[in-house]
Amino acid sequence: MDILNPQLISISGRVYCKYATDNNFATPQSYEEPEVCWDDEPNCESTVTKNQSGRYEAAVNVPSALFKHVIGRKGAMKHKLEQETHTKITIPGKGCNGSIIITGDKSSSVSSAQNRIEILVAEKRWREPFTHFISIPLTSELVRTSFETFRKLAIDTCSLDPRLFQNPQKLHLTICTLVLLDDSEVERAIAAFKKCITRLSSEILGETQLQIKVKGLEYMNDDPGAVDVLYAKVVDENGTNKLQNFADAIATELVKGGLSENQYDHVKLHGTLLNTTFRKANSSDRNEKGKRETFDAQEVLDKFETFDFGTVPLDKICLSARFTTNADGYYNSVDVAQL
Repeated sequence: MDILNPQLISISGRVYCKYATDNNFATPQSYEEPEVCWDDEPNCESTVTKNQSGRYEAAVNVPSALFKHVIGRKGAMKHKLEQETHTKITIPGKGCNGSIIITGDKSSSVSSAQNRIEILVAEKRWREPFTHFISIPLTSELVRTSFETFRKLAIDTCSLDPRLFQNPQKLHLTICTLVLLDDSEVERAIAAFKKCITRLSSEILGETQLQIKVKGLEYMNDDPGAVDVLYAKVVDENGTNKLQNFADAIATELVKGGLSENQYDHVKLHGTLLNTTFRKANSSDRNEKGKRETFDAQEVLDKFETFDFGTVPLDKICLSARFTTNADGYYNSVDVAQL
């Protein structure tokens, strides 16, 4: 990790720096998580109160899917937090929802434990598979028809497995992914999504509707003979940077709100056409554990590198749930912003 550019974690409007300790120092065998340098500055949003027993108490709202990170292996993280902050941390049982309750003799101790849990959970949530994503559908009739033509030609002339291809009803440009683990997080994401789209569409797009051009093939890795994702390039038809700026601004807003992880400086403008994850691998298809399947894309690139899929009007942006399908064949969207 670059100590001059540490990872930033946003929690409730506050931004924390995360620093890893020197890897040369051993950690207890029972504790599997990397050390974190905690920021114990009192949290201005802290809700520490006195309970009926006269002890200080705070509740931390944490999705149940993230309890495991606060508990740690064999309870090591929970024990570590309790020992270092002189508090008692109570976590709902397996299969139960609810807040994590922190109690202690000092308000500062409870606040410190609260801060540490919030930082820990904010960082660990990105280890969970993403559940939702913000996207621009690339499903105009022209693009869908062109994609079907490309699909047939690629299968017939390049002997590609039909299972590799995207569903034409689900062609899209992903702006960012989100990990939303309960209903309250979904509602918070919807509110943030509405707010940023309304503002940014006015500031960046203006009154003229953009036309998105979908043309040309590229692949994700370095070897065209071993590709796991083949995609179509996506640009503003008029050659401006509005589409890129708009996508980058949306992603930045969601990262600032702690709803998305900051992975790249710019959004990769692309629409996935083929992906090895679309193919349900049987036992004879599987590679070594942990490795993605690949296919040889050299021939399809040679024949269709400049294939023109047509245009799509930028008329809506969707906040959708992963692995879902709605009535029109696209992903089920928890919110749609019309532009």
